[in-house]
Parts: sequence; C-alpha cells; structure tokens
Amino acid sequence: MSHSPNLLKDPDTGLPVLEKRPVEQRIYQLDFTTLLSGSIIASVTSVTFTNMGKVVSSTDITLEGITFSSRQVQVTLGAGQDLENYQITARIVDVTGNALQGDGMLHVRAL
Repeated sequence: MSHSPNLLKDPDTGLPVLEKRPVEQRIYQLDFTTLLSGSIIASVTSVTFTNMGKVVSSTDITLEGITFSSRQVQVTLGAGQDLENYQITARIVDVTGNALQGDGMLHVRAL
C-alpha cells in the first residue's frame, strides 16, 4: 500500500507517517492502488484510530470529512495530544467485493 509522497516511516511500525500539530486539521490520504489490482473502491466501511499510548492519559484525535476516490481514502484529522502517535485504519470494499484494509500513522507534535 502506498501513501502520499514524502511521508516518513514510523520507527515502531514501519507505517507511513503524517505529522501535524495539536491545533491543526490535516487531510491524510491512504492510497489503495497496490492493493486494488486494477479495481476501484466501491465504499469505505470504516475509518478508525488507535491511540498508541506514548503519553499517559493522552487525548484522542478527531476523524472528520471521510471521503474517497477510485483508489484513495481521505480523512481529515484534528486535535490530538502533543508527542502522541495514532494509528489510522481504513477498511474498504472494492467493486468486485474484496474487503481490504490500509493503515498509516499520525504523529502529533507541537513543534
């Protein structure tokens, strides 16, 4: 699975990373092109996040504005705790009925 260009890799999971500040809202694009084998996305069944627990009692992020195109899922991410990491998971169904999952990582950093 590929992601937006110029993304770093999370050292713990190897997942592509998007960084944002706690006050920012950012769009994260998960690209399913390599998983779709020529097919396209028919629907997004869910987009969820997992707070990785790097900061004790950290606050959660918000997921807003979930959209998709033929091969990408876009989600707007807001809020979050400084120094915390959040795994983003998107589950989709393609037009042939295959259920697929893509993952990425959000790092929230104040500076």
